Amino acid sequence: MKSFRFDQVFFTGSPRVGRAIMSMAAEQLVPVTLELGGKSPAIVDRSADINKAAKRIAWSKYFNAGQTCIATDHALVHESVMDEFLDRFARFVKKAYGEDPQQSPDYARLVNDRRFDTVSAYLSQGERFIGGAADRADRYIAPTLLTQVDIDSPVMREEIFGPVLPVVPWREPEEVLAIARRNPFPLAAYIFSSDRKAQRFFRDRIAFGGGCINHCFLQFGPEELPFGGVGFSGMGRYHGRNTFELFSNRKGVVKASTLIDHGLQEPPYSKLKGGYCSCCSAEHGDLHHGASAWRSPLLQEEPHPCANSYSPLSSRPC
Repeated sequence: MKSFRFDQVFFTGSPRVGRAIMSMAAEQLVPVTLELGGKSPAIVDRSADINKAAKRIAWSKYFNAGQTCIATDHALVHESVMDEFLDRFARFVKKAYGEDPQQSPDYARLVNDRRFDTVSAYLSQGERFIGGAADRADRYIAPTLLTQVDIDSPVMREEIFGPVLPVVPWREPEEVLAIARRNPFPLAAYIFSSDRKAQRFFRDRIAFGGGCINHCFLQFGPEELPFGGVGFSGMGRYHGRNTFELFSNRKGVVKASTLIDHGLQEPPYSKLKGGYCSCCSAEHGDLHHGASAWRSPLLQEEPHPCANSYSPLSSRPC
């Protein structure tokens, strides 16, 4: 990048390398798109369909042994449905991968020894509800769910990128927000709830790149949906036409006629010309001063009347 100027840089990787890429691009003012991952939470409230929530979270976590940028990193489950969630989760894992997942043709391995060593270190950072087996020679780590996890431990501070799922109970929605603030700007978030008020509450208060309500992964598929991160999980949007526009330089060009040249915009200015220019200014706005004073209508939108009234104890839809 120092010896050649690219028109656009697209990088997928870690925030550490992303910062280095962005720094090198800045020297030549090259636009950058970064997709950097993060700790994507799955949030399960008491109104959720627990069977579907457990199945879909397990699927997203153990797909490719957890080695996808939008995999569920950890699950935050309301304490009133925790036991049911754990039971349904364990049943699905057994059904999907059998009694011995190491023998399953549908269960992947860690990509290299370095990743195996990093992920296997997480196995001791909580109480193993299922899984915990590891085979370094095969780079195999069993589908694992951890409870009794310290939120200050590495498994709750680092992107796991492997088949280990910490599950943390919560009682009040502010507890979920507090955990989200410890690992801000995930690439994805998955909200499981039948309460539209709860769906809006978490969707609007947690900054994330994209996600699903009552499912996982699906935001990655439709080409009409822009995909990308925010903050520490990246910048820029792509997929479908968004990708085409991302790698395009859109030019605004006016093609003027040479057949008519009224000269109204040119000096010397008369009252006739001044009146014409005043009409244009009133119709189209002050081009010099209007831009700095304009305010997006999105920023003036009134908050939803239910925005601050969500309670996990209420399952009544707003």
